[in-house]
Amino acid sequence: MNNRILFPFLLFILSLNSCSQQDRPSQIEINGRTMGTTYDIKYVMPGQPVSYQEGIDSVLRVVNQSMSTYIDTSIISIFNKSKDTTHWHAVDLHFQIVFMESVDVYVQSSGAFDPTVMNLVNYWGFGFEDAYKNLSLKDTISVDSILKFTGLDLIDYHFNPNQELVLRKKHPNVSLDFGAIAKGYGVDVVSDYLVSRGIQNFMVEIGGEVRTMGKNVNDRVWRIGVEKPTTEFGNDDNEFQSIIELNNSALASSGNYRNYHEINGEKIGHTLNPKTGFPETNRLLSITVIADNAMRADAYATAAMVLGHEKAFELIESNPILEALLVYLGENGEIEVMMTEKMSDLIIEI
Repeated sequence: MNNRILFPFLLFILSLNSCSQQDRPSQIEINGRTMGTTYDIKYVMPGQPVSYQEGIDSVLRVVNQSMSTYIDTSIISIFNKSKDTTHWHAVDLHFQIVFMESVDVYVQSSGAFDPTVMNLVNYWGFGFEDAYKNLSLKDTISVDSILKFTGLDLIDYHFNPNQELVLRKKHPNVSLDFGAIAKGYGVDVVSDYLVSRGIQNFMVEIGGEVRTMGKNVNDRVWRIGVEKPTTEFGNDDNEFQSIIELNNSALASSGNYRNYHEINGEKIGHTLNPKTGFPETNRLLSITVIADNAMRADAYATAAMVLGHEKAFELIESNPILEALLVYLGENGEIEVMMTEKMSDLIIEI
């Protein structure tokens, strides 16, 4: 679905097996695929275990039909393919929620998070077009031409009399990509679905983005293991950077070293800078963001990777509902860690 979905940032879910006593609640685990990645969901319920996988898959299909760039008939694909700069496109509630959150993070991050990067994503080979094999990292002319129709200011939007969000292009080639926020939103939608079914204790993970509520079957806060980043692309050591207790909140992690391409012998990560048009290179190796919902955590994690560790830390600290753990290369080439004050209280091992 996007540059971050095809090779998700690896994150491990740590939970203890449910006990065998019949008088204790059951912990149900279901797995599947969505948005070009996998999902893992655990929930605790009393009495006879019930699988909600069919319902979960159903709500995720609805989200994909709204925002997947890999579905030709999705709302986002119809908008992207249109060249009409006079037509107002009506969107559904899922699209509306994600678009408006994207606008907010775009503003807060001074454009580091930008949902109009679809053409850049395709150009660099992280989207649904596979053109990157013939690219040159020095081809500034092609990139500059794409930047002319990149930027959220190229889309008009407002709410019509029915309080429906409608969008209109200012440039015929501007295109949207919610890949850096959609997985998080999917986590939130599934979480809301479980709550609607009376589930009060659960952990939902899609492609590394996580949201929890309540406790696991052993009456303990859900523990999430965050992978230790590496300076080498494609490294699969799978070591933990930290273990975090995630209590009624959401978490998203982002890093460059798993989703990358090699162009003319040079490896490039999937984080694209919306302002330069090129793959971003800075000393930030990975970031883990905790927020009130996974959609927001997902978006800010992407913005942080573009900004680099110093500006990212400033951005996170300026928002009281965000906490973060940043891993970056120090000036001497050694891996260093910085985190917000409350984040240290959530980490039980590092």
